[in-house]
Amino acid sequence: MKLNSEMEQMLVRAGRTSLDGELADIARSGFVERDGCVFLASLESVQKHVSLKNFLDRTGYECFVNSIHADDYVNADFLACACSYLSLVFEAWNKSCMPGVLQGVISGDEFDATVKFHLLRPGETWLSDDLEGYEDAMLTVESSDKGFLEAYE
Repeated sequence: MKLNSEMEQMLVRAGRTSLDGELADIARSGFVERDGCVFLASLESVQKHVSLKNFLDRTGYECFVNSIHADDYVNADFLACACSYLSLVFEAWNKSCMPGVLQGVISGDEFDATVKFHLLRPGETWLSDDLEGYEDAMLTVESSDKGFLEAYE
């Protein structure tokens, strides 16, 4: 897991929460593959108006479709909910036996947290390596990170 100092401070204050309801259902909706990309089924079903040709690469396409704003689903504890949601997505991915490793990205401030994820691919990145260069709190983590999965299960 990589994070900037802003995210480190926010995580200390965030605590933990368990998810149920719509966010948990989205995370557990299963995965579909299209154009060499992997999407959560429930998110892909509402993004039929876009395709790979609308993006520079597959990573950008996946991050567009596989994106949620915590404040669309919960009224408080945005960062804790975002971490729990991403942990559920990773748990579902790891059980799916689909090939590859997902990279999750959480960005946020005191008013919201956004979660995106994509398959790791050679030559494609979503973020700069320098997370301190971002104004918002930023975290990246891979689906194989057991520590993250245990912390937010």
